[in-house]
Amino acid sequence: MPASSRVPNTGEGYAWTIDFATECETVRTTERGESRSTSQNSRNYEVRYAGEQRGYRLLPLQTITSPSSGGARSCKYTITAPHPDGDKVYTGSWATPDAG
Repeated sequence: MPASSRVPNTGEGYAWTIDFATECETVRTTERGESRSTSQNSRNYEVRYAGEQRGYRLLPLQTITSPSSGGARSCKYTITAPHPDGDKVYTGSWATPDAG
């Protein structure tokens, strides 16, 4: 999953920080029943001005394997980016079936 962010031309060497966070729940069904587990992950990326017609590319933000060998997964993500009017928050989600 990639992302592209426009960064203003604020001068040489200046970077903004973008925060990327995920929260996933994995449901695994076995002969003994169903088990659930959750995981959280967060990373910070420094982004810089990449040109007038182009955004700064973050690739990969998250590798998604489908189907998931550990059980069915449902994940939510949040990207928080600085903005002159206050931080902008972008959210979304994805799900993968169990490979079993």
